[in-house]
Amino acid sequence: MQQWDRGSPWMDLVQRALVWEAREPDLFVNFYFGFPWSDVPDAGMCFQVIANGDAALAKRVTDDMARAAWRRRAELVQAGHHPSHRRWGADGGAAMANGEVPVVLADHSDRSGAATWLLREILAQDLPGWWW
Repeated sequence: MQQWDRGSPWMDLVQRALVWEAREPDLFVNFYFGFPWSDVPDAGMCFQVIANGDAALAKRVTDDMARAAWRRRAELVQAGHHPSHRRWGADGGAAMANGEVPVVLADHSDRSGAATWLLREILAQDLPGWWW
């Protein structure tokens, strides 16, 4: 879920792609993180390598990137673990009670209206001071 290029292990894969591009002229490496909320099984991470007609180089780079990602798979999966929505609501409520405002809890799932679980939890915990 937390797929960004400003922290390990994701940043390390992006940097690896940039190093390949710096070493080889006319090589372009695109890194697609995937979409964790997808409702299809094959929407995961992938690499696209364009090597200006050099298929052997493209395969070598693609294989290297895939092996690097596979070696770090446990870290990549772990990087996506976040506290539960129940915890988010409770932590937000505690911050508000301590005067640490404003508190913003945002639905970042890119599915408007499909992630009402956070609002449901705020209502269930009867957390004061929330508005939406």
